[in-house]
Amino acid sequence: MSEPELSVAQPNDPAEELSRLRAELEETRARLAAEAERHRRESLEASLKLAALSAGMIDPDGVKLIDPAPLLEAEDRDKAIAAAMETLRARKPWLFGAPSTAPHHPAPPPEPPRPRHAREMTREEYERAKAELLRRL
Repeated sequence: MSEPELSVAQPNDPAEELSRLRAELEETRARLAAEAERHRRESLEASLKLAALSAGMIDPDGVKLIDPAPLLEAEDRDKAIAAAMETLRARKPWLFGAPSTAPHHPAPPPEPPRPRHAREMTREEYERAKAELLRRL
């Protein structure tokens, strides 16, 4: 039995290989930059929605009225978002809930469960409760 011959692939031209690798590197860098930009925008959008809810905005989709470009370039993004939210509140107050004038009263404590009396039960409920009680004894 003879051994199969292995063909050794000839390496590509080094210049072609270098050119292919450089193109792949540039493509990867472009994808990475696009992904980083998408992440920055999504992070800003989430921060804006959080600030909108904290500021009492009725519908957080109102943040679409804020231009994100200056916020993306701001050094202190949190302060810039707060300032943008205050500007939006001053220009479009109807987007934000009005403070309530009703006094805040806590909910009454729940009443403890009370046993049902036989007079309040239907015949079937009474028989079921009676059988359950006899089973427990």
